[in-house]
Amino acid sequence: MNMNLRSNQKLVFIHVPKAAGSTCINLIKTNYGKKNVFTFPRKPAWASKPIIRYLYDEWVTKKIVNKKKIIAGHKQFQFYKNIKSQILFLAVVRDPVKRIISSYNYILSGGVAETRQQLRSGVNAQKKHRIYYEKWLSVGFDPDSLKNTLKSCRQFRKRSQNFQCQYIAGVKRFDDVLGVFEKNDFIVGTQENFSGFLNYIHENFGWDISNVPARHAVKGNYQEKYYNDTDLIEELESLNQEDRKLYSFILDNGLFNNALYDYSVDFHLDHFKK
Repeated sequence: MNMNLRSNQKLVFIHVPKAAGSTCINLIKTNYGKKNVFTFPRKPAWASKPIIRYLYDEWVTKKIVNKKKIIAGHKQFQFYKNIKSQILFLAVVRDPVKRIISSYNYILSGGVAETRQQLRSGVNAQKKHRIYYEKWLSVGFDPDSLKNTLKSCRQFRKRSQNFQCQYIAGVKRFDDVLGVFEKNDFIVGTQENFSGFLNYIHENFGWDISNVPARHAVKGNYQEKYYNDTDLIEELESLNQEDRKLYSFILDNGLFNNALYDYSVDFHLDHFKK
């Protein structure tokens, strides 16, 4: 369906933390060319205060985002609400309990595949990764207990309570997510059926997905010990009842796609000019 909106179309990948986002961003850059994709960098330290963060986001939007057709990174749906373009949102969600456990483990490793012992001792741990780890410690993160972290670390708990609904739709209830879906164009997959998501994108946009790296680089089932704590799992499920509805809705359908416009005219690789 050609709605003559092609010159004003954007492709936006919303990178939900710990839900196959890095793999998707690498694929986007590989297929469309790095120079054609804007990915959000980490905010500079001076942009930590709310008013400065708001002004920084306004500047990024005006100077960069409005001029780019393909955008990806850790920006929630709300960020794009005032952008006057026809946007196709891509996103991947994950089993909410697994995502939270993965987030906890990610902080334990300093944001990279370093061992907990290295970070605690400082041996062979790069400075930026120690800073990342120590920053979380300073706000109540407990490296010995996910359960305690949920109680003592407000920032982590906020990211552990129906966070995916908020991230991809800007709302906290699943019913409201459906309302956002009705008014916007989304293609949403799940990490647990990641191959199905990629195959759909390949078939409809021509992406080369032949070199997708293997998932779950961490050796062994590191999540098993958390699942053995039934009280912890019950608490995580209680905190994520709306995210569970969202995840089950996407997973049960294999994929969610409600795009009303023919974005392939702009973003299929047969037509896209690098």
